[in-house]
Amino acid sequence: DAFRVQKTISGLAASAGAVVRPDRRPDVVSNPDRPMFIRELIQSIPTSSNAVEVMRENVFTNNAAVQAPSSASTAIGAGEWQTKGQSNVTYELVTVPIRTMAHWIPASRQVLSDAPMLQRLIDSKLMYGLNLLSDAQLLFGDGTNQNLTGLMVDAGVESVGQIAAGTTAANRPGAMLDHIRAAITRCQTFEYYNVNGVVLNPQDWGTLETAKGSDGHYIWVSVPTGGESRLWRVPVIVSNAMTV
Repeated sequence: DAFRVQKTISGLAASAGAVVRPDRRPDVVSNPDRPMFIRELIQSIPTSSNAVEVMRENVFTNNAAVQAPSSASTAIGAGEWQTKGQSNVTYELVTVPIRTMAHWIPASRQVLSDAPMLQRLIDSKLMYGLNLLSDAQLLFGDGTNQNLTGLMVDAGVESVGQIAAGTTAANRPGAMLDHIRAAITRCQTFEYYNVNGVVLNPQDWGTLETAKGSDGHYIWVSVPTGGESRLWRVPVIVSNAMTV
């Protein structure tokens, strides 16, 4: 007689399921990090104090002038012995307090010892959270209590206002490009301040990159830089820290 074998072992929990070990990725899957932070656009220096003093030029009165005689003359040496123009420059000492931004996650010593990777994960996530807060403070801090005074609310920061109300969706990309160029012009007009970054919300950047000409072609990907993230030769930083 032939023997018959009936298969009764399976991968179910009630059978041999516990014997099967799932593979586990060695890393932790998380959301992607913001690729660039606003503070990377700003020069910074370390300090171990609770305040920083900055000597700032206040007013420069430029009275440079030709040394001319009291009566008009083109003769060589005619301006000799005449009073030279007197200019002036004043300075002010500005004290900037150091603000503390911090947070922490409690973890037992035992779990940090049992899972060596955990401390690195926590440290990186805490630092990322501080970078997000730094972005928000540098742009929109209201200056009260211990908050920074953000660039978008500081009355001392130049502004070209807002795009005209009632601008249609079709005209918005062109209006945005003109508006950004006007801001660059404003900086250059005030003694050639260099613009080292344009910060745009992803939705606004999408509006500009998908703008089309009257014949349906995409405008921005056809520029000589091949669609590089620049506007008017200035690097564009796409960040959710900036509002739409």
